[in-house]
Amino acid sequence: MDCVKNSESVYIVEGEIDALSLIECGIENVVSVPNGANKNSNNMQYIDNCIEYFDNIKNIYLATDSDVAGRNLQEDLSLRFGKDKCFKIDFKDCKDANEFLTKYNKIELLECLNTKIPFPIEGVFTISDISDEIDDMYINGLEKGLRIGIDSHDKCCSFVKGYITTITGIPSHGKSEYMDFILMRLNLLHGWKGAFYSPENRPLKLHFSKMAEKLIGKRWDGMNRIKVEEKDDVKNYLNEKVWFIKPSNDFTLTTILDSVKQLIKQYGIDYFVIDAWNKLDHKYVESETKYIGESLDLLSNFCDANKVHCFLVAHPTKIKKDKQTGIYEIPTLYDIAGSANFFNKTDIGICVYRNFDLKETTVYFQKLKFKHWGSNDPGYARFKYDLSSGRYYDQNDGIDASNWLKHKPQLSFIEPQKVFDL
Repeated sequence: MDCVKNSESVYIVEGEIDALSLIECGIENVVSVPNGANKNSNNMQYIDNCIEYFDNIKNIYLATDSDVAGRNLQEDLSLRFGKDKCFKIDFKDCKDANEFLTKYNKIELLECLNTKIPFPIEGVFTISDISDEIDDMYINGLEKGLRIGIDSHDKCCSFVKGYITTITGIPSHGKSEYMDFILMRLNLLHGWKGAFYSPENRPLKLHFSKMAEKLIGKRWDGMNRIKVEEKDDVKNYLNEKVWFIKPSNDFTLTTILDSVKQLIKQYGIDYFVIDAWNKLDHKYVESETKYIGESLDLLSNFCDANKVHCFLVAHPTKIKKDKQTGIYEIPTLYDIAGSANFFNKTDIGICVYRNFDLKETTVYFQKLKFKHWGSNDPGYARFKYDLSSGRYYDQNDGIDASNWLKHKPQLSFIEPQKVFDL
């Protein structure tokens, strides 16, 4: 990092041999990522402890490999540093800087490195801007999203960064418990890190205890409680994986998003939670419906621009009962207090409904923006709920009481996908 301290620009490459190739050409303001690139997601914790080195850098030249993994790394890096200061380097018919140097020479590599391609103007694209993405999608298929490792749930739904999932349900039916459950699974299986604005779960130490129960598979207190060393394991595990947002001044959506933006830059988080919508500080200038529509547009644009997933909990205002049985009907996203925009503008819509007599919870998937994310047949997943650990499990499965920090859950449902060659 010494070469970055006093530089106004820096080249970032994917391997040390590529860094040496640039140094061979006289370019010494170059750094290599320490762990290469990944086709699906990149763990960029190496940026967390040196992000301040890049504050005064005016231009960042991303000279990563030209394959799918390299382009994915290029996109992730540009999101962390800001696309306004990032430029792409195209190695033409070569994979990387070292291959270009060995195939051609230093002079031609320098010419290649001086041909810096800016990222597209925000909101304006041509086919050539997304040509590589189109080819990648053709070869690898449509992005199916990440699943949580429970078959009945995975067949119905998967999660992709850049979108909004809205979760609703009758009070006390387990919206927050279900959400924490799937987020712990997404972290364990896919490394997703995230932030919680969750006044519904205050104080923070109580929220931590619920997460600990799900991860360890035991009660926080009482018989067969979590052991001291298990508690400490959870503290160490979650310390750099979840953050809690608690603004000191106001609780507007803009303030929450400002905090999320900082966490994205500093730690590269993958999701954030707003639990619940009515716990935000809402300032209606005109009608409530218009305000909600504009707020959800702001939220959607933020998720898309920063490639982060939002989990939004919203309570229904209309809780109807069946006149004959007296049982509460299953609410929909149209029943959420304030506006039908909660259905219109969300990408994934989920209702958590608990049948206390049968001791089961049904998760209804009421909206999926894209059909390749899951299936609407049957469009729901039924679970038993383990009160001791706060875990959900398929009706036909036994209770899983294993310590997930020692025995990580596995993905079992894999959707068939055909792979093509260009």
